[in-house]
Order: sequence, then structure tokens, then C-alpha cells
Amino acid sequence: MTLVSVGGWVLVRRALALNRDPDEMIDILGTFDKWAEDFRVIGHSLRLSILFMIYASELYQQQCLTVSQIRDVLSFPKTKNSFNKIEHHLSVLLENGFVERVSHQKEKGRSRIRVLYRTSGKTKQFLTDFKLDEKIRTALQIPV
Repeated sequence: MTLVSVGGWVLVRRALALNRDPDEMIDILGTFDKWAEDFRVIGHSLRLSILFMIYASELYQQQCLTVSQIRDVLSFPKTKNSFNKIEHHLSVLLENGFVERVSHQKEKGRSRIRVLYRTSGKTKQFLTDFKLDEKIRTALQIPV
């Protein structure tokens, strides 16, 4: 499936074509076509928020995030339902290669193993292709 075959995107493509260098337009359309199948995954606002949050945490604090940390940042109530909702969206991102699951233990054999999530190479490529990595770095005041 390409964006040409998706009716609503035809208007987006036309809008992008206005006042653009033809070479730049080809590049933008190629980027949209490259990621068209993945838009169903990252098109959900909560999943996109989670991706941006994990990426920003990696840049700003050099750390991955737990489900509880994600829940707290999103200001979700500390209930099983909100935990399950976030885990569901993380699972979709994991299955589609946008995040990776990492195990971490502070003291081997003495503390519990925590499950952390980090962005994958696929996420970093998506952010780079749409120049979102630059925008996130600028918002966090991290040199590009």
C-alpha cells in the first residue's frame, strides 16, 4: 500500500507539493511511502507519546523507562487498568519493532529484575527521516 492509494493522503501530498522544490517533494513522498504501513502502529496518539517519551528520556537522562515511569509521566491513575493499557500499547510497539525490552537488575541476585523499554533503531530511523529527532533535541535543549 502506498500513500497514493489512501484517499485522504492524496490531499496531504498535494498540500506538500505547494511551494516545494521538486527534488525535496520527491524525498518527502518517498519518506511517507517508506513508512506508510507503520503509520497504523504509531498513528495512535498514546503510542506516539510513549515513543517520544522513551526517546527523550534516553537523550536527556540516558535511561530506559519502566511501565510505571511511563504511567507516572502520563499522569495515569495507579490502577491495574491503566497499567494494562500502557502495557498493551508497549506490546504493539514491541511487536512492530519500535521499542525493545531490556532487563535490569541493580544487584545481581539481591534485587528484583525490572523490565525497561528503550527505542529501537527503527524508531530512531523514523524520527530521523521526519526530522523529529532534531525537534525533540531542540525542545530538550540538547545540542543537535
